[in-house]
Amino acid sequence: MDLATLFQARQYLTLKDHAPGALRLGVNPAILGDARFKGLASGATPLPRGVLGLDVNVFAMTVTLRYDPQVLPDEQVRAFFGPGQAEAEAALAALQQTLEQGRA
Repeated sequence: MDLATLFQARQYLTLKDHAPGALRLGVNPAILGDARFKGLASGATPLPRGVLGLDVNVFAMTVTLRYDPQVLPDEQVRAFFGPGQAEAEAALAALQQTLEQGRA
């Protein structure tokens, strides 16, 4: 899964808590009906570089996204999942640029 697809999942996610290297996100159960994201929780979908893993808690309807802050800067990750659409779009562009530069 690339960052653009993960960005589309934002409509189902609410930022609950953030510490460097980990975000806890509330999950709207409606995500289960969206075919684009079925493989995400099962681990069947590869995650973007810098994302270390997803820990899913179905009872609490939360996901903890673990990431490498050396690869994905904390402030950009926070903005990516924050409530502001313009800030999230800017964070997506910055994160994509960061990942592209890391491949060179």
